Amino acid sequence: MSTGVTVKPGNIDLDAQSITVITDDGEVPIESLSQGTISLVGWVGVLLRRLYEVYGDHPEPHRQATLLLIDEIEAHMHPEWQLWLAFKIRKLFPCVQVVATSHSPLIVSSLLPKEIIRLERDPETRRVRVSVPNYNVQDYRADQILTSPLFGLKSSLSPMLQQRVGRYTELAAKDE
Repeated sequence: MSTGVTVKPGNIDLDAQSITVITDDGEVPIESLSQGTISLVGWVGVLLRRLYEVYGDHPEPHRQATLLLIDEIEAHMHPEWQLWLAFKIRKLFPCVQVVATSHSPLIVSSLLPKEIIRLERDPETRRVRVSVPNYNVQDYRADQILTSPLFGLKSSLSPMLQQRVGRYTELAAKDE
């Protein structure tokens, strides 16, 4: 599923309670994989297990309808994986509806406008507001998404650079 990474089934030793996988570096214990890979393998594995439990008699259990809920879907994932994740999920699991939270502009950039729902807590009332943006961010750069109404950042620059740019602007506005 992931670009640039080889992870294939290795051995399962029930007595030793160990699972190995075959990677570009050879056969390794599954816990030796990166956190992002383990996270991805983990939730895809749980999804497949449930699909096969529910639709085991069907010839293609992975193509059956289900709902998948994931908090922070991009956790520990390389940015390149984040860019491709939605596309790969759609391709591998065409009938799975995914409801996921994310703080990644790279995940958001691969979504259609109808697939994005923004939740924001009102600082005064502490109530959560729900909005559905009516614009397409698929052609935006990550920094443009971060400074769009979806994320609401004033800038994607580091605080120190923001301060220096502000000072520069202040000095440039002076007559002398």
